Amino acid sequence: MGIKEKFNSILVSLGLREKEQEDTSVKPEDIVYNENIQGEFFGVPFGATKEEVIEGFAKHNLFPTKDSETNELVFRGQLHENGISFYGLNFGGFTWTQIIVYFSNNRFYYIRFIAEHNDKERALRKGAAVFEKLSNVYRMYGLKTEDPSVLIKHTGLGKTSRQVWLECNSWLTPAENVIANVFLDYYDENFYTENNEL
Repeated sequence: MGIKEKFNSILVSLGLREKEQEDTSVKPEDIVYNENIQGEFFGVPFGATKEEVIEGFAKHNLFPTKDSETNELVFRGQLHENGISFYGLNFGGFTWTQIIVYFSNNRFYYIRFIAEHNDKERALRKGAAVFEKLSNVYRMYGLKTEDPSVLIKHTGLGKTSRQVWLECNSWLTPAENVIANVFLDYYDENFYTENNEL
């Protein structure tokens, strides 16, 4: 899903647009946009290269995950090798299991903080605490979802191309184990392109 489609789905979820409406029917005054959504993490701004992210995060004792056998960086993501993982850190007053920094054409455009739990109630409490803190900084909107695994879903829209997302979900594994995660995402559309290159 491209950025335009994602924005349209947000507006539909907020009840500000019907699925059939064209973009021109959206009135900016219908949404309260945030003046400035965070665009720098551990001293590294959106738009930085992979090398700049690795170097900047290292100054905060954050090092990318490496394969234990080859000592090569472990990349994640759907488009080529576009995501670098970092494990076990604090951000915003919360402990996160890992973060993944995503790149588009070697430019940092998306960061995902992940808290992994094996207890749905614990994940919900953490999601609620993160939401409360976000709501003190940003105007957040709850999003409707048909996905039964999604327990909480909120977004904050920036006046620029930045957004912040919070999601909490839970599901059972085939072995009947509970997996519950809290995701906190920030991204900047200015540094994303549909056609990624290595």
